Amino acid sequence: MLGINIWYDILFSINYLSKNLQSKDMCISEAIEQFKCLLSFVFFEKNKENGFENALISFKKIAFEMNIEPKLLFKNHL
Repeated sequence: MLGINIWYDILFSINYLSKNLQSKDMCISEAIEQFKCLLSFVFFEKNKENGFENALISFKKIAFEMNIEPKLLFKNHL
């Protein structure tokens, strides 16, 4: 669910930009700025400090609403 939540945010941003690029009144300079923001978001430049933490908070909220225990399992790579 955590991975799905992260991908949802990324794909939502891509879809938003795609729809804006298809609008009749989109100017090229605005499109370039939106694309730069998207790249920044996708590569976590803006969210590298708290992006995972925000996704984890959102994951826990969704799990709580679905009555699922928000539990992360980690494999031991020893």
